[in-house]
Amino acid sequence: MTCLGAQWVAYGFVRQCMHVFLATGLTHTENDPDPEEHDLVVRSLSVEEFEQRMLDGSIRDGCTLGAWGLYLLWKARQPSGA
Repeated sequence: MTCLGAQWVAYGFVRQCMHVFLATGLTHTENDPDPEEHDLVVRSLSVEEFEQRMLDGSIRDGCTLGAWGLYLLWKARQPSGA
């Protein structure tokens, strides 16, 4: 896992910080959700579809948008071919 940074969830409203990590080498397994996670749905999207959903407003939460921005900044600074 690579730490990409941290961001405030609702700066000026609550003191809650969210840390953003890039995880690689993961494999999908059966899930055993906690009771409060029973309605979570996991979907695989292409990068293009994910970005389109951000642009069309389907994905609009600030934490996701900010995390994607941190990822893009990190990716742009990687040596070519990495």
